[in-house]
Amino acid sequence: MAITCSRCNSQNDDDNNACIYCGQLLKDQPVQNAEIDPVAPPVYQPQQNTYAPQPVYNNNVYPNAQQINQTVSVGEYIGIWAWCLIPFVGGLIYLIMLFVKAFGGNTKPSMANFCKSQLILMLIGFGLSIILTILIAALGLFSFSSLGSLYY
Repeated sequence: MAITCSRCNSQNDDDNNACIYCGQLLKDQPVQNAEIDPVAPPVYQPQQNTYAPQPVYNNNVYPNAQQINQTVSVGEYIGIWAWCLIPFVGGLIYLIMLFVKAFGGNTKPSMANFCKSQLILMLIGFGLSIILTILIAALGLFSFSSLGSLYY
């Protein structure tokens, strides 16, 4: 005798516990065309899970996951700035240190972001100083050329 699945109406063998097409439990289903006993409790049929499984994170996939939550102390920021205090070569050491911390490995993300922002600000300042120098030179040439024509 075959058992009909209540979910997909497919025919299954008697020895199957679940429908081979949709996975619905078959043994707990009431027999079709049988009289329903009003005193008997309804038959429990568990529902299938419809949620997607959550991904598993492990530290081998994300080796720097522990560094993300680490913050940079005030002393580390002051230590970076202290390189500028060295006479003559301090600025060059500071620039090299910014590149190493911004793009090197094993740097805390907040420190890397700080160094990248410093490099961007230095680049903007360098560009503005070039523009200002050109403007001052042009203004100087214009003023000297106009003064020379007054005397002749």
